[in-house]
Order: sequence, then C-alpha cells, then structure tokens
Amino acid sequence: MKPRYIELKYDGKAYNKRYEIDDILIKNKMGWLIDCEVENLRIEIFRETLIINAGIIFNGVFVYGVIRSGEIRNMRFINGVIHNGVFKNITIERGIVFGGTFLGGIVKKDVQVRGGDFEPRVVFDKGGDEVVMNTNPIVVAQETPIITTDQKNESLKYAKRFRELL
Repeated sequence: MKPRYIELKYDGKAYNKRYEIDDILIKNKMGWLIDCEVENLRIEIFRETLIINAGIIFNGVFVYGVIRSGEIRNMRFINGVIHNGVFKNITIERGIVFGGTFLGGIVKKDVQVRGGDFEPRVVFDKGGDEVVMNTNPIVVAQETPIITTDQKNESLKYAKRFRELL
C-alpha cells in the first residue's frame, strides 16, 4: 500500500507521519484534503495556502490552493492556481491556469486560462447555454475569458500570492 503523504512542510519544519499531517491540515482548515484519495503527496502550507508539489489526488474536492505538480484524477477544483500537472476529468470552477496537461473535464467561465495543453474532450463552459468544445488536439495559451472587475481583482490577488510562493 502506498503512503498518503511523503512530506508536509509547515512552519519551518518537515512532517512525514500521517497523523501529524492530518492534525495540521485540520488545524489550518484544510481538512477537505483528508477526504480526498491521495498517494505519495508532497505538500506544504505557506501563508495559509495549501501547495501540492507532487503526488496523486483522485476522487475529491480541492477547495483552495496551488497545484505546482502532480497527477489529479476525477476532481472538482473550486478555486486556486494551477501551475503544472496532469489532470484527468477535472472540473475547474474558479481560479487561474498557467499550465498543465488536461485530459478531459470542464473549464467553467470564471477560470482564467493563460496556458496549458487541452485535449479535445475538455469542455469550456461559457455560462448559460453556451458550451464550447475544444476542437484542437492541443491548445496552448487559451484566450482568457471575459470576467468582471471583481473577479479580475480577486484573480490578481491569487496570482500575486502564487508568485510570492515561488
């Protein structure tokens, strides 16, 4: 059986025991990750933000954070920043996508897509009755959808936090 976690970096220390990591996640209101099925996760918490550095997450809900790398399967991504990784059947509701390979799924209208490779099975949901199927085998630097000023300001705030994390 593969371990859930390889390592959690938090508050200047590294943890590798499952019970310690689960306690820290709960203490930081990130217990939603415990409900996900995960393998070999390398994670960190920096400035109240969960960062996935490596590992596999499947069948869960990602509430908020940054995905730097990893393999994500059958997930609902509520909000955050996606930098890289392989995503299979993911629904992205809000946030910013800078990169990654997307093999099926739905990208909602409140997502800023600034990069990434999207296969034809990815659906770009523009809201209402408008749904755009990706007709290109791979699309790089997808055009950013029109967003409100509030959404733009919020996304810029997340992008600034993300750059600070790098």
